[in-house]
Amino acid sequence: MTDKQPASVAEQVESKIFTVRGQKVMLDMHLAEMYEVEPEALERAVERNIECFPAESVFRLSAGELAGLGAQAGLSIQAAPYAFTGPGMAMLASILLDENAMPGDRDSCAPTCSCRS
Repeated sequence: MTDKQPASVAEQVESKIFTVRGQKVMLDMHLAEMYEVEPEALERAVERNIECFPAESVFRLSAGELAGLGAQAGLSIQAAPYAFTGPGMAMLASILLDENAMPGDRDSCAPTCSCRS
């Protein structure tokens, strides 16, 4: 038996939270892994429902942010990923978990969707 214990789920999640633009965020690739969806499917879901996200809760990293984050996190990413703040993650969860969500259909959007206002 080794002294190193497996990381708890909380520790695994915490290791994937970064500070960008003064906000704590998680990247699309980590959220795709967490929700067990392909990263491309997650990106398509975001793009189809971008109007549902609260302002500034989801954004693409700039080249500088990507370079700095890549070094910090040991990532080798070519394309700029989406970064999600807490409210963005909540909306993403709602979108991904709602199997009946249809883009642009207000009745199927989450109650917090900005398209309802």
